[in-house]
Amino acid sequence: MTTSMIVRIDRQTKERFYRAARGEGKTASQKLRELMEHYVRTADMADVVDAIWDGIGRRLRAKGVKSGDIGKAIRAVRSAR
Repeated sequence: MTTSMIVRIDRQTKERFYRAARGEGKTASQKLRELMEHYVRTADMADVVDAIWDGIGRRLRAKGVKSGDIGKAIRAVRSAR
């Protein structure tokens, strides 16, 4: 389901935005959705953190590290404190 959103901008910016969107062969709504989706993807730190952990996990698995090894390493570091 989609919903509407009202955004207040000055007339000149609105006209320039509509013109730019048309120049890309898109409607203003299509371009706004695209821009907002991109913003949310890049601004959402949970996605960034998940991607970092996924990358770390891939590198560790490639080196043969098992999840039990990680638990041991964490416990060793904590007990050394």
